[in-house]
Amino acid sequence: RQRQMCIRDRTIGGRAGKTTVPMIGNNVLIGANALILGPVTIGDGAKIGAGAIVVKDVPPHATVIPEASRIIIENMIKILQIVPTLGYGGVAQFLLNYYKQMDKNEIRFDFITHGSVEAFHQELIDGGSQIFYFKSIGKEGLKYYLKQLKDVFENNTYDIVHTHDGHLVGLTAFFCRRYFKGKIICHAHTTLCVNPKHRYFMPVFRWLARHNSDKLLGCGVLACRYIFGKGSQFKVIHLSLIHISEPTRH
Repeated sequence: RQRQMCIRDRTIGGRAGKTTVPMIGNNVLIGANALILGPVTIGDGAKIGAGAIVVKDVPPHATVIPEASRIIIENMIKILQIVPTLGYGGVAQFLLNYYKQMDKNEIRFDFITHGSVEAFHQELIDGGSQIFYFKSIGKEGLKYYLKQLKDVFENNTYDIVHTHDGHLVGLTAFFCRRYFKGKIICHAHTTLCVNPKHRYFMPVFRWLARHNSDKLLGCGVLACRYIFGKGSQFKVIHLSLIHISEPTRH
């Protein structure tokens, strides 16, 4: 026998063109004015928030919130990835290739990007990710950039922040530390300083990376040495997607 706790004014039924109806697991909580439609399965112990519209399967012990009916899975590891652009090459594809190998019921990536909207972003959003399109410090100034960052952390909960922000990973980690007390990872992908004026500040950026992160990662030893500097302890992730080197100190 299935047991559910339902608050009044909820709708459970079929959808146009669909011949089957929802299957509701045990100990499911369904909030007021929620709609569960079509051939979907609601796992045991799930919680459907008031006003949510559910048209796809909900894993056991997940929570569906009304905001675009996003699914939040209990005990899921939530990671905020900060990338210069979320496009079709470079850092973004390196990161997304990793994400494809992961169980989305256990790990979810959200993204901060300074780039533009791409066609494949909707697929990430449909999979449960959020994408925050930031205006850069150069365009809007530091005060507005920090406001964007503060809004993200005030309205979302993360276990890890992972920054891939070029030669500025240390600066980004420093800004995140103002609003976020969890784990921060700085990731080195480059041996170049894109802005020539910033070269003079690289010793500061390296110090910020070492002192505001919990782990230093990189795609190669040279990138790590350039971004994190002498005396840093880092790990190199190889492109095989399966091997992480032992910590290296240089």
